[in-house]
Amino acid sequence: MTSASSGRLWMPDPLKIEFNEDGLKDLVAGWVINQMDSDQKQAVIASAVKHLITAPKDSYGRASNSPLQTAFNVAVEQAMHQVAREIVMGDVHVQAQIREMVIDAFAKYMKSWAGTQARKAVVEALVDSMQKAEDL
Repeated sequence: MTSASSGRLWMPDPLKIEFNEDGLKDLVAGWVINQMDSDQKQAVIASAVKHLITAPKDSYGRASNSPLQTAFNVAVEQAMHQVAREIVMGDVHVQAQIREMVIDAFAKYMKSWAGTQARKAVVEALVDSMQKAEDL
């Protein structure tokens, strides 16, 4: 079968198959595990645990945190952010104190720039932002 305009053989578009990357990884991992005997599985598990608890070393031989320690550090940091957010968002007095501190810090910062081009640029940017916010 040929195309009338080009004279070339007409071919349907190739079949496009898409795989979910995570699903494909799980499928391959399951297949690999099913190919192993009990001793091989134990060796892989031992190696994975060793990797999780071993601190990697840089090219100078200095150790950093292990993947497991890094994961705990991240989890603790996220929990601290959540608790701090709950404290701040749940207490109007804390919010007012923070607002005062920010205003005071900004005022000191602006006074230290008194009369400079940088101060003028910041003021112009603030005015521009406030005007844009009013237009919303």
